[in-house]
Amino acid sequence: MNDIDGTAVFNDCGGLMARVADLAAAGDCEDWVQNTIMPAWDVGNKWDNVDAGWRTEMGIVWNGPWNYNNKLRLKRVGNTFSFYMYQTTPYPGWVQLGGSPYIRDDMAGPVQVGIWQGMYATDPGWVTFDDFSLTYTVYEKARTPSPSDEETSVLIGTSLSWVPGDLVQASNGHEVYIGTDETAVTDANRVSHPGVDLYIVSTPSVSPGPFETYTTYYWRVDEVNEPTRWPSDVWSFTTGGSIAANPVPWDGHPNVSEDTTEVS
Repeated sequence: MNDIDGTAVFNDCGGLMARVADLAAAGDCEDWVQNTIMPAWDVGNKWDNVDAGWRTEMGIVWNGPWNYNNKLRLKRVGNTFSFYMYQTTPYPGWVQLGGSPYIRDDMAGPVQVGIWQGMYATDPGWVTFDDFSLTYTVYEKARTPSPSDEETSVLIGTSLSWVPGDLVQASNGHEVYIGTDETAVTDANRVSHPGVDLYIVSTPSVSPGPFETYTTYYWRVDEVNEPTRWPSDVWSFTTGGSIAANPVPWDGHPNVSEDTTEVS
């Protein structure tokens, strides 16, 4: 960022922003993050996290109104955002601001990215930018599975989820294959999947349980944008034992008769 100017310069700020592309999906309030230069109150550099209408100032450097580092970088990988400034002293180079990296599961999908400027006053003010660039990688395949790959002691009622591919179609865009034989899951397709359960869903999650206890399951997600499919890696998880619940008498029940012999 080249300059901050105007009659309200101490109430002016700007930087880089990423926000949820589908404003309807964000709910009543926008969801976004921003890498910020703010001269007011001697802040200098910081970043902001806005989630469901709540804004939190993060990583404040307190390097003063005119000693801020004017080169900024905002990076996202999956659901994780990182915020950088380029410092010249004591050692030149890119450094992360405090609290970075930061996970935003609700911003793992499409986002709008750009430059921004805001005012804390009614007087005019502006910021100028130079050498703005945007680089990105298109992820066609599903990634970042939950449970994580090879996770153990997974609850039998666990739902499966993942970060979707960037090109998936909106309706019925995920084909989920689940089974106990790795080769069968690897070879399964929509037409033929013997011994493998297939779920076709529009959101990046599925609840196929309950699973069997102490069993290793293999699963894969094909991201679909007809007629193209992008199969994920084959992931696995292993369940633990089932957990008893809803005891009778209930946990902590007072004044249980000494004659009570039936429990369930």
